[in-house]
Amino acid sequence: MRLHGRASFTRAAEELGIAQPSLSQQIRTLEKKIGTPLFERMGRSVRLTAFGEALREPALSILQQIAMAENSLANLREGVRGRTADGL
Repeated sequence: MRLHGRASFTRAAEELGIAQPSLSQQIRTLEKKIGTPLFERMGRSVRLTAFGEALREPALSILQQIAMAENSLANLREGVRGRTADGL
C-alpha cells in the first residue's frame, strides 16, 4: 500500500524500486480480478476509491503479517546456521 498518500504511480514505483508500467499493470490486474477500480485516475495523479479505502487497512494488516512471517523464517534460519556453526 505504498501508493496511499503518494498521489502518483510513478512515485510509488520509484519507492518500490520497480518500473511504473509494471506497477500500473499489477494494479490493473488486481482491479480486474476483484471487479472494481481501487484508484481514481486523474491525469498523472491518483487517489483511492471507496473500494480502495475499504481494502487499505486489511491490505496493510496482510503486509504486516507477511513481514512477521518473513522475520520468523529469517530468525529460524539464523538459529539453524548458528547451531550448525557451533556443531550442535
